[in-house]
Amino acid sequence: MPALYEKYRPSTLDDVVGQAEAVNRVRFLQQRNGLIGKAFWIKGPSASGKTTLAKIMASSVTDDLAIEELDAQDLTLDKVREFSDKCRKRPLFGNCWAFVANEAHNLRSQVVSMLQTVLEEEHVQRHGLWIFTTTDKGHKKLFDDKFDSSPFLSRAITIELTLTPDKRIEYAQRLMAIAQAEGLDNGKGIVDFAHLMARCELNFRKAFGELESGCMFA
Repeated sequence: MPALYEKYRPSTLDDVVGQAEAVNRVRFLQQRNGLIGKAFWIKGPSASGKTTLAKIMASSVTDDLAIEELDAQDLTLDKVREFSDKCRKRPLFGNCWAFVANEAHNLRSQVVSMLQTVLEEEHVQRHGLWIFTTTDKGHKKLFDDKFDSSPFLSRAITIELTLTPDKRIEYAQRLMAIAQAEGLDNGKGIVDFAHLMARCELNFRKAFGELESGCMFA
């Protein structure tokens, strides 16, 4: 049985809670010129939904079989070449190849240098979508003492996710609905779920873990 965090991971932009600005930005880009051919840099606090948003964006333009996800520290020069070569043709299924690199602050300097060139290649822009995700802390320390990251970041569209106290009730409502569906609410109301979200610092992953441990029955 999958963990609640995975079972209820949003699969569409409509399912995303508490990130209206980021969702509206993605929708604007979809409607204006589409996502294919672009590179995105998604940053935000831990468990704010960076990877989830990246997966939704990728799935909106191509088939899951054409999406590759990996940790940025595993993105080697050979991998970048492989991804670039794939973009020379459209995938058998889907409209483009989509590449998601998580923990992007761990990118190696040589890889970043290569990406600066690859992202400008015509076939990559025609058949590729690149999405990098990183935490706020990682973004601030990006490539610290390595080199200037500005040329690389200038090639990507930055989308920022936030976790702020004003979102607590919206998050609590979502959490309560899930708890009720799973029989984990014990009749508790929105105030109890708001307290749970506050205790978990608006981290859905932590809150789901608390629910699964029976916190509402304690």
